Formats: sequence, C-alpha cells, structure tokens
Amino acid sequence: MNKNQKNDGEVYKIVLIGDEDVGKEILRENYFGYNQDFTAFDDKGLTFAIKRVESEEVKVAFQIWDLGSKKEFDLARPYFYRDSKGAFLVFDVTNPSSFQNLPKWLEELWKRVGKVPMIVCGNRANLREGKESKEIVRTELGREYCRRIKEKTGIDILYIETSEETGENIEPAFEFLAKAIIKLVETRNAKK
Repeated sequence: MNKNQKNDGEVYKIVLIGDEDVGKEILRENYFGYNQDFTAFDDKGLTFAIKRVESEEVKVAFQIWDLGSKKEFDLARPYFYRDSKGAFLVFDVTNPSSFQNLPKWLEELWKRVGKVPMIVCGNRANLREGKESKEIVRTELGREYCRRIKEKTGIDILYIETSEETGENIEPAFEFLAKAIIKLVETRNAKK
C-alpha cells in the first residue's frame, strides 16, 4: 500500500437508489464493475456488485446494493439499507418527475442510515439535446439541489451527470465517495 493511501482493504456498503427506469441497472452493469472486478446476484429487485477504487490517495472496495424501486419492494427495501456508508441517488434528466421524487428517496435513506455522503447522479444526459425545457432537468437544478442539501446537513455531496452509454464522470464520483466516506468514518471513530 502506498503510504499516502487510506483504508487499504476496507469495504464500504453503498446503496443505489432512485425511481424505476432511470437507468440504475444499466449504470451498474456497465460502470460499477460488471465487466471487471464483479460479483453479483439478482434476487427479486435487489442486485449486489463489488467495485474497487484505487488511486494515489485511497484503496477501498464498495459493496453496491441496487435496491428495487418498484412498489412491491417497499416493505423489503428498508432492511437492505443497513450499514450503508454512502449512496448514489439516480434520476433521469429527461424525466423531471424522477428528479422531483429524489426527496422521497433521500428521506428513506436518512431514516434508515442517517446522513451519509452521496452522489446525486443525473443519468441519460446525452438524451437531453433536442428536448423541450419542460421535458428535462437542467444541470443548474441538480447542482442547486445538492448545494441546499450540503448547506442544510453539512454532509459531503456531489452532483454529476452521466450517460448510461458512456459512464462519463462515474470513476471520479466513486473516488469522491471513497474520500467522503473515509473522512466520515474517521470523524466518527475519533469521537468514540
């Protein structure tokens, strides 16, 4: 391990949440380790994957739990939040209602695991072009939403936009999340 790296070998659980049909599954399959360091199972709306993140500063692994968003999973989903240290909240930039539903997902997350570092991910950014303004979520709205959450809670949060086709910005987002989680864990441990 590089002496500047933190948390060599640590594994952190994160949840991937958001409305149905926002592209979470495709993002997970294509960019959260599906074709590389991957272990997964599918069982009735729950998908699990491993993503390793290594840089000069951090070396960690994430357990990524893609929690089913269909109504039929509402009763089971809360149990799978347990021990999560971070989250990806995903919405579709071409579906404003999926953005408007983020507070519901945020409330469910906070109720189950408290305020944890997160990424708010505007997916399908490549499909925004040519749409009417009422049919899209502008980048500025996503950034403002994150700014308000950080201001209100003090937690680390990042807004990114990506495409399920290219996975643009996913790798830096994972590094941000790794650093934010390590910082949170170290702060909590220091208080013990």
